[in-house]
Amino acid sequence: MLNLDPGAREALRIIGLTVLAAAIFGFLHDSVTARISLAYFTVGHDMPFATTNPNLVALFWGVVATWWLALPLGIFLTSCALLGKNPPITWRFLVRPLTLLVLAGLVVSWCVGAHTHFTSTPEQWADHEYGGDSGQRNYVCYQMHTASYIAMPTLTLALGALLLRRRAVLSK
Repeated sequence: MLNLDPGAREALRIIGLTVLAAAIFGFLHDSVTARISLAYFTVGHDMPFATTNPNLVALFWGVVATWWLALPLGIFLTSCALLGKNPPITWRFLVRPLTLLVLAGLVVSWCVGAHTHFTSTPEQWADHEYGGDSGQRNYVCYQMHTASYIAMPTLTLALGALLLRRRAVLSK
């Protein structure tokens, strides 16, 4: 094991936990969207291997599409949890808030998907006809992914603010 000081170990744990939470979010999110439109992933994106298994598609894209965004968000949360003079917050404290963040992000995305399904028009679907799936199905997936790319960083910023607030309260 690397001989790191405790602060560096804690920072790596928080970053790792954030990336893990994002990968779990991505898998759960894409498990739903791959069943709405497999073509969204296999035709609309460059799939590096041939498969029609929605679980494999969800696992691959759920990790590939989230880790790179989770890494800077994990560094941000680490800064909020550890830097400064206020008492630090450990990775163990973040397990529950990150779990709730993942669930909130899924709810936001799924609500956007339902709303898009029931309210979008064929004119909106026109540019999303490919791979044998209807434009509506592909458009729903597109909107769900767009919502998640907005919701998850926003929720993470809010969590960072809550961490700073908690640390300030703990210092009194």
